[in-house]
Amino acid sequence: MAVDERRAPAMPAKLGERDGIVPVPGPTLPWRVALVLVPYTALSWSYTAKGLRGSDVDGLVAFILAVSGLFVLVQVTWLRGLLRPLSLVLANVVVPVVCGGVWGTMSRGETDEGLTAGVVVGAAAVAAVFWLGDLVQLRRAPRVFVSYRRDDSREFVAELGPLLARRYGARNVFVDTESIAVGEDFRAELATALRRTDLVLAVIGPDWLDAPADDGGRRLDDPADYVRLEIGTALAIGLPVVPLLVGGATLPGPDALPEPLRPLHHLQARVLASAPDAIAGEVGELARRLEDRFRVHVRTSFRDAPRRRLRWRLGVALVAVTVVAQPALLGLQEATSSHRDLHNAALAPDGGLVATAGTTVRLWDTTTGDLVRESPPLATVAALSWSPDGRWLATGGVLGSLVVWDRDTLTAQEFPGQAETVRALSWSSDSTRLAVGDDKGVVRVWTRESSRPVAAFRVAPIGISLLAWAPRQPDLVAAVDTLGGLVVTRFGATDPQPVPDVEAVSITWSPTGERLLVRQGGSPHLVLLDADGTGRTDVVGSTGVVEDAVWSPDGRALAAVTEGFDVKVWLWRVDAPSAPSTLLLQKGAAGGTPAVAWARDGTSVVGSTGDVIKAWRVADGTQVADVPRSTDNHASPLLGWAPDPTRLVEARPRSVVVWDLDEGTEDTTIEVPLPTAVRLWLSS
Repeated sequence: MAVDERRAPAMPAKLGERDGIVPVPGPTLPWRVALVLVPYTALSWSYTAKGLRGSDVDGLVAFILAVSGLFVLVQVTWLRGLLRPLSLVLANVVVPVVCGGVWGTMSRGETDEGLTAGVVVGAAAVAAVFWLGDLVQLRRAPRVFVSYRRDDSREFVAELGPLLARRYGARNVFVDTESIAVGEDFRAELATALRRTDLVLAVIGPDWLDAPADDGGRRLDDPADYVRLEIGTALAIGLPVVPLLVGGATLPGPDALPEPLRPLHHLQARVLASAPDAIAGEVGELARRLEDRFRVHVRTSFRDAPRRRLRWRLGVALVAVTVVAQPALLGLQEATSSHRDLHNAALAPDGGLVATAGTTVRLWDTTTGDLVRESPPLATVAALSWSPDGRWLATGGVLGSLVVWDRDTLTAQEFPGQAETVRALSWSSDSTRLAVGDDKGVVRVWTRESSRPVAAFRVAPIGISLLAWAPRQPDLVAAVDTLGGLVVTRFGATDPQPVPDVEAVSITWSPTGERLLVRQGGSPHLVLLDADGTGRTDVVGSTGVVEDAVWSPDGRALAAVTEGFDVKVWLWRVDAPSAPSTLLLQKGAAGGTPAVAWARDGTSVVGSTGDVIKAWRVADGTQVADVPRSTDNHASPLLGWAPDPTRLVEARPRSVVVWDLDEGTEDTTIEVPLPTAVRLWLSS
């Protein structure tokens, strides 16, 4: 390349290259870019292929894609000069962590998991920044303003302009003869171009300095000279100006320049040959040098930082690690736990199978603990319900996911007409219809053959948390909203009103569907309502807070467990709701939340805490089982009984346990093994 380094100071070497330091060979630029972009492309394809109604795995993929998109935006923004290297590194950590926390909270209600994913992606983003940093960055093309005198260097600029336009785009290169339309105000266009430019190339030929004006003086001495205005304005507002010396010109001395242009003498210049066959090569080298001005060197910035700044940066990093360490560890535990896929559990009416669901529906044998069937990944399940005949399993979740599964084959029937997130499910007693409560306060009724709901009515202005279809009643449902408001209504009723003075925590219909048992958070803790929501009877006589309450199989008695100074089980006859009998479950406070259940034949009742499980005969109060817990201190809901009437099924947060009350042991434990949970989290 014809470059005369003796005629002007040479352009500096690229930033980041030092004397005596030879760059270490490594992957070529295309390989580095490919290794960053290919995983993002693969994730994009995977997520697009699975669609929005995918599992938590797809949610994580979507999260990574969102963060990677933000990562690209940060790089582009950074290279526009809005972020310094330290700000860039912090942004690449803060953006994913915040995005992960918000995503985890909104999509799964698990902030720790989201924060953990954010930390992981943030670390990967920072690594990518440092790995790619000094070699390549995502960047926009610089906007270049070419300043020249037509009589001095017209032929050279005629070659230079198209070369720059091909490299950066015609919109990013301003050359007055080509960039200003006929009839446009020349001065206004120049001012606008300078305001939008990144770099000014001042083309200086042999007649640039002494070009004569009409009055015989130099054009450059005229304050209205366009070349003087262009370069002077660029220098005044701090735009980079690169003098290009052509046709044998030299850089003028400061005394030869007017006052606004004198800083031009101290700028690094490039001497370019004017031969047409050499211009293309020289412009290519010039462009590479110019582009380097728009590249912030992250690794060099940190390597060359003063020790005081390094100590400050390390301090900030230590504080950041301290802040995110605990939620990150908790999230890592949660992400690699079987609890991810045991959010819900429901026992089949015959007790032979238990269904668990999180992002996959699984059916387990309660006798052996073996996995019987498993569904493909699906949207996170928020509600789970067996049909009374035990043949069908309904699941509902986010994004309007509603699926009915065949027990024998676990084949799925989807209901795309359910648009809102499902919060509660309840079957009719003949197992032919399904009521669905959503987060907008609407109940929709479906049959397995319908593509649209056969009935739809609003029961609350807010989301529905509980839904119960009355047995033996074709069109009577009870619904509880998220604030505890209770509505008992029939299909098609206009403007159903909440039951007054009731704040429901749980609701259960009697086996005949004639009365509704309501458990409240305040006193009285138990209330009986007639089928139409009236005829209120307070169930009283117990002490402490009622934690669980159930009907006997024949509907003639109630059982409840309370926690106060001691944990007790209370039994009422429905016709004597103020005269309970009492059974002591545990002295002192309970570990976990107590629960209670009737035996299938109604002759005995079982109570559990985090420390013990006990059973009594109802007729005389004789204790028939006393099973101490040794594995954990967390009582959980009692799902019911296995086919063997001595085996009790309990749903824990991370597993389902079948207790043998005769032997006093945990007979079967059902849980998703850790390797499977990890595989589900990481794979798609």
